[in-house]
Amino acid sequence: MTKTILHWILLSTIGYIQADLDVCLQDLGCLHGTLMPDSRQEQFEAFMGIPFAQPPIGELRFKNPVAAGAWTGVLDASAPRSHCLQKCYFMPGWPISGEEDCLYLNVYRPQGVAGPLPVMVYIHAGGYLCGSACPLASGPEFLMDTQQVIVVTVSYRLGPFGIGGNLIGVDNYLMDIFSSIGFLSTGDAHMTGNFGLKDQRLALQWVQQHISAFGGDPNLVTIFGHSAGGVSTHLLMLSPSSNGLFHRAMSLSGTAMLGTTMVYNPLEQAQQLAERVGVANAKSLDTQALAAALRASDANDLLEAGNVFKRWDSVPIINYAAVVEQPDAPEPFITEYPIPAHMAGRINQVPWLLSSTSRVGEGALFIMHIYMNPQLLKEFNENFLELFGLMMYLPAGHTKETVQDILEMYGVKEMQLNENTLVDLCGILGDFLFTYPLYVSASSYAAYAQQPVSIYSFEFTSKVTYGALLTGGVVFEQLGASHLDDAIHTIRMPIFFPDFPKGSENDIVTKRLASLLVEFAWNGQTITNHLGSDMIHAGLTLPMLSVLLLLMLLGSGQSTPSIAVAQKALIVCGGSLGCLKGIHMPGYQIKRFEAFLGIPYALPPVGKLRFSNPKVMPKLRGIYNASVAKPDCIQKNYLLPTPLIYGEEDCLYLNVYRPERRSRQPLPVMVYIHGGGFFSGSAGPQLTGPEYFMDTGEVILVSMAYRLGALGFLSTQDSAVPGNFGLKDQQLALRWVQRHIKFFGGDPRRVTIFGQSAGGVATHLHMLSSRSAGLFQQAISMSGTANVPFSIEQEPLQQARRTAELCHVENAQNLSTPKLARALRAVDVQTLLNAGDGLKFWNVDHMSNYRPVVESSSEDAFLSVHPKQLLAEGSYQQVPWLLSTVPQEGAVRVVNIMENVTLRQDFNARFDELLQELLELPKEFSAEQLAQTMQLVIEKYFQNSHELNEQTVQGFLDLISDRGFKQPLYNAIWQHLSPVHASQQPLYLYSFNYRGPLSYASVYTSANVGQKYGVVHCDDLIYLFRSPMLFPDFERNSTEARVVESLVGYFVHFAKFGKPRNAETLTRCTESILESRPAGICDHHVFDNALNDPKQFEVNVSQNFRSTSAKFWNDILGEPKRY
Repeated sequence: MTKTILHWILLSTIGYIQADLDVCLQDLGCLHGTLMPDSRQEQFEAFMGIPFAQPPIGELRFKNPVAAGAWTGVLDASAPRSHCLQKCYFMPGWPISGEEDCLYLNVYRPQGVAGPLPVMVYIHAGGYLCGSACPLASGPEFLMDTQQVIVVTVSYRLGPFGIGGNLIGVDNYLMDIFSSIGFLSTGDAHMTGNFGLKDQRLALQWVQQHISAFGGDPNLVTIFGHSAGGVSTHLLMLSPSSNGLFHRAMSLSGTAMLGTTMVYNPLEQAQQLAERVGVANAKSLDTQALAAALRASDANDLLEAGNVFKRWDSVPIINYAAVVEQPDAPEPFITEYPIPAHMAGRINQVPWLLSSTSRVGEGALFIMHIYMNPQLLKEFNENFLELFGLMMYLPAGHTKETVQDILEMYGVKEMQLNENTLVDLCGILGDFLFTYPLYVSASSYAAYAQQPVSIYSFEFTSKVTYGALLTGGVVFEQLGASHLDDAIHTIRMPIFFPDFPKGSENDIVTKRLASLLVEFAWNGQTITNHLGSDMIHAGLTLPMLSVLLLLMLLGSGQSTPSIAVAQKALIVCGGSLGCLKGIHMPGYQIKRFEAFLGIPYALPPVGKLRFSNPKVMPKLRGIYNASVAKPDCIQKNYLLPTPLIYGEEDCLYLNVYRPERRSRQPLPVMVYIHGGGFFSGSAGPQLTGPEYFMDTGEVILVSMAYRLGALGFLSTQDSAVPGNFGLKDQQLALRWVQRHIKFFGGDPRRVTIFGQSAGGVATHLHMLSSRSAGLFQQAISMSGTANVPFSIEQEPLQQARRTAELCHVENAQNLSTPKLARALRAVDVQTLLNAGDGLKFWNVDHMSNYRPVVESSSEDAFLSVHPKQLLAEGSYQQVPWLLSTVPQEGAVRVVNIMENVTLRQDFNARFDELLQELLELPKEFSAEQLAQTMQLVIEKYFQNSHELNEQTVQGFLDLISDRGFKQPLYNAIWQHLSPVHASQQPLYLYSFNYRGPLSYASVYTSANVGQKYGVVHCDDLIYLFRSPMLFPDFERNSTEARVVESLVGYFVHFAKFGKPRNAETLTRCTESILESRPAGICDHHVFDNALNDPKQFEVNVSQNFRSTSAKFWNDILGEPKRY
């Protein structure tokens, strides 16, 4: 009776909808499904309780699973079947529940699925002692919300029947989460073991045979699981017999890299269990008789007998763990130990994503129930060193002194568990049982694998946490994200947790995480992402660009792209290009489009080619696999609250995206140059996603990587290291477009270059560079022009010598420039990037240390005349030009200073000094000019206050916006319209003022800032490029989706016709128009919240601009200068 309680709870509380849903499976029969509501209250199709194996009962208990046979009639698949028989220690007092007849799976698919979709097969958690594939415990709703995948959940045998152990039980969760992953075994053919893992393998074989009938792609299967499910995923990768059954893998908070993963004495374990259930003479029986006796034992007795393996409370010596089977065993799962197999590379190589939560939160799983129980706490502290050593699963023979040495290495002085040591002890357990095994798994895989690997760390905390289940509802914020907290936001678990309110922080994280995992299932593109509670608020997700506690972009495996996801070969060939094999990617509003990723356009700029002009990539040989994006160019990203180094030096690749359905006429081409201050940024689809442009079906989009920081812009201002390498990379990519884009259906005579921030500056610089003439026909500069303060480095040779000194190059100040170049080429790249820290005058300022330079005249020079002179002379390409701005451009730096209490206090302590440095006033200013300027600035922007606070922050924002962006933009427009231009092309401007739920403001700081700062620098990018690394997708019928459609349409119209949409509503901008508007500017479009309903948006025409402030700066700086 009691064993079915939970099953009936499951069946009685799910809202199934009667529907006529039939699917027929070859060699099995037909089945009838149902409709289920997703979390948006829309519906998806569910087929539950599908048998994939014969019931493992009677003679089939403790045997390899046998595939299910055909059924008669139409199988009712409208409700789930019972979970596998288990004693679940998850809640105190829960009875034994489930059935031995449990080998069933569930298939969920979007309603009306039309074409093959990727398949995500979920292996549930539960420490191999408990858990369920039923929708109340492993609900697919969050993943089904995306409508991009088919989800399969699988039941498998647990405990002594298949796998032992526990994941989260309140009394027994101290069982080694990794050691409990195998089967009861006699160590020979009579009871081989690994039955639960073999159940999973058979389910994957079923998927290969039958998932196409549900609209799934058997060639695009991702296996994934949390905790014990993550371990299973890793073991399936290590199992030779699982080869070809899946194509991506996600091990989430669990790997197979602990020594306790295996049982080394399976026969002894089986004998102990047999004795406990009353088998006579268990230790003297031969293995055949022992297996027969165990098959005849009462199932409940076998479950209760697991207590024999406890040492104290619930700490086991060893629990039912995986075993190494003999190679000649029937259908062996694994025939060697996981650790040496993994380290030697004997593994099914697929794109692999791993994860963890907070190291403290992971370890808290093992210790919190002791901390909360006074009696257990007393017993634990009485034998602290012995019991804590058992928790760490140290090798046999370790001493108490070993445990004490480890604790002291971590700085733990008190040898007991109390409020002072709680966090440290949890962190140590987290390191030993999660962080270190994860690191070893990923780093070793990256060293040999021909597929990419990466890690994300889930750090979001809330009151909805697994930790509260361990503490009776008490939330310990200092523990961070608990073990399985990411599972709560991936798999709906209504039996344990209430649904998240729509629009809540948890709801946003859920959408973000589901989007990331589905993206991986489609593309196998591994990403590095950190989800942190201090970065989230209602309306914003958390990006990689935050305080990353665990960032491992292990790119060595990415040099060999992952397998293509196209249903049939997607090949492009042409002339000197060679042949490329691309992939299909899912669209935002459309089904899919075509992508060619990681195409090399230059030789790797490494070794002797470091600090050299880029060299053309020769014709590609064979069929180049363009199915995975390459790593970003290596960078130290000072936009992060904690700057980090990531990426690769070998990075000169580009991506081409095109609509699947194209007309015979060549399409306009849009080439995007990413921003990032010339020191950071990404061309990859995780940050610069092409989906919104591809939804239009009207353009081909190209994004390119280019060298950054010192590698891209260091210069000796002569031929030794001429500089501007990042700009020359862009130029070479544009030449690649001219030569090859026709093979993709693009028109090389209709190329629009566009970029934002530093990318906008670069776009303008290409207009000024004679060597870029003819490479594009239109240009869009967003939030950046060539006359911004950070556009040109004034003293490049001095900077290069100082960089060399910081890299410990001897006699750097006196070396000839060729010797200086040779020395810098030999410097370790990490040392080179870290040297940039020594160029800062304060904190990370100036963020853009390495900048474009004015080169000495040469045939290869990108820029040999200062941009301000070229602007004044009108010496640049005349092409239609669209410019843009947002209201709070200065937020890119102000937000972090304002929201970081320590930074703000330091800034205020040195207010006049640091403010003057931030403004980058001309070096030729005298002390008197500087003093006068600062007096005017503080009077205008700070109301004579010498302090940054809540009252003066808006003035600070205006100051940085005006000095860094608005005044340069104003002057660029004036000079473009000057009479010195013989043949003028039209100029347009827009302002993006729409204040939506997402903002880059929270990318710039670790604080929860919400919409405090309005529309900030980069916010328009949210509506041009999908950025799954940073933000969740907008609902497809939302106001934000309409903003996307409008803004992208505006850009595409410009690319097609040389003017933005609705340009006829604007009076053409001329010098006389500007002169007639001393406090304004040209007519321009403003994307804004609707006046009558701020939740809606509208596009208006305006003349408003901060022209008075721009003139204020012109008076101070004596600009525009005449040459």
